[in-house]
Amino acid sequence: MQADLFAMLNALCVPPCATEGPAEDHVAEKAEPTAAYAHTLLRTLTDALSAKVAHGEGDVLAYATRLLRALCNLHVYAALAPDSAESVASDPRPVAVSAEIGMLVLQTVDIPTQEEFVRALFLACLYEQLQGIVEG
Repeated sequence: MQADLFAMLNALCVPPCATEGPAEDHVAEKAEPTAAYAHTLLRTLTDALSAKVAHGEGDVLAYATRLLRALCNLHVYAALAPDSAESVASDPRPVAVSAEIGMLVLQTVDIPTQEEFVRALFLACLYEQLQGIVEG
């Protein structure tokens, strides 16, 4: 199921190549409903994770590495891609919900794991060393 969700988010959030897409107006026209749909998917995932955290369910830990890395991949790619202005992943709504997911997941892991992620995040932001927060 996780792989399907990640594939769906990538398909929604990564902009089409310039050679395969129609006119720029059409791409911009589709961006709003696509961003809303991506936001809804992420919001649903956030609500489910929030309920699991509130009930103290231990399986949230299974999401820690894979989910956070997948979301970081999505947003880092959107920020660095040449056509990032067209990317749904750069829309503020999916970015904000992804941050919420990160907060929910990270509050369930132990302090050394939190420190490791924060260290990797700082290295990515300050020194462009992305390998600690993205995969592939």
